[in-house]
Amino acid sequence: MVKILSEILVPKENSDTELVVRRLYFENNSFVQKGDELIDLETSKTAIILEAPIDGYIQYHVSSNDKVKINQLLIRVLDRPFDKKIDPLVDSQDEELNSKQLISNKAKKYIDEHDIDITDIDIPFISLKYLENLYNNVINDEIQRENNNQEHSLSNSKKPTLETTQEEIKFSKKIEIEALSFAQGSNIVSSVSAFVDSDLSKEKNGFSLVKNLHLPKIVYHLARLLTKHPYLNSYFLDNKVHKYSDINIGIAIDIDDGLKVYTIRNADTLSIEEIQGMIEEGVYKYLRKDLSVKDITESTFTITDLSKYGVSHFTPLVNSFQSGILGISSLDAKLNRYSLTLSFDHRVTEGKDASQFISSLVSKIKQE
Repeated sequence: MVKILSEILVPKENSDTELVVRRLYFENNSFVQKGDELIDLETSKTAIILEAPIDGYIQYHVSSNDKVKINQLLIRVLDRPFDKKIDPLVDSQDEELNSKQLISNKAKKYIDEHDIDITDIDIPFISLKYLENLYNNVINDEIQRENNNQEHSLSNSKKPTLETTQEEIKFSKKIEIEALSFAQGSNIVSSVSAFVDSDLSKEKNGFSLVKNLHLPKIVYHLARLLTKHPYLNSYFLDNKVHKYSDINIGIAIDIDDGLKVYTIRNADTLSIEEIQGMIEEGVYKYLRKDLSVKDITESTFTITDLSKYGVSHFTPLVNSFQSGILGISSLDAKLNRYSLTLSFDHRVTEGKDASQFISSLVSKIKQE
């Protein structure tokens, strides 16, 4: 009997609920060793490569270009090759088969509980995992059809009559939109701004992520201020405010390989020098395309720096599962200053708290 040694699921990514499979590195029944790269997933921010957690034989449950959701089963690692004639979505080694119906006992119980008609299911073996995926897909399809009907009615009533051309958006852009819509969908995201006097007026090219001496200071003071303003280190879900225990600052990097958010963990415990080193490490990892899943996940607050692009002011969008994001503008050499803009989720906090936060941040930076 084949024994399941390990299962690999789609990892939780802050910004995305749906990812796409870009590449499978092995064939089914291939023997792999711990640490071998098994699968490449694409998110709105980066590519994620998952490795084998243990030695064994590979059983893929997805194919290239499949769209997958968080916690969906991707791969099983088995102790020996499996029989390809049997459906690969087998729940576990110890499931007994009902030989008359060719379904597992767990699947049979699931069928009875949900009153599922299996007469049209034409596979040699029906497992619980197969039925759960099938049942969830049916429900999701119904929800999507309902949403499409509502969107169709709305678009028809407001659709412009001018001639247009249409272009499909990339998958990465689609999931980026979904991630940003998590907070913006409420239409109650606000922003406050403040100017910071600067002594960098002689810089012709503005700031840079590596050489900008202000960025480590901003991260340093911002992280410590978040301990006094916990609602800006939180997120809104199911009519509840969820306040993070850790303070992990995400630094948005977009140079030549798409937007990625590099996470500086426990930033409130680091010195300015340590933060500067972390920023440099993140940029170098980005340029080498060497960012890991851990490097780009679990940020609780984001900083986006557009200072090198000549912008005097902009309003950043709050990321999913966060309530605040800070935008850094370009240096105004004539006025010797730059602006900081804090966007915040009004469902979690309010203008007074946000204003006090950014005012305190500017004051702390000026003291350096």
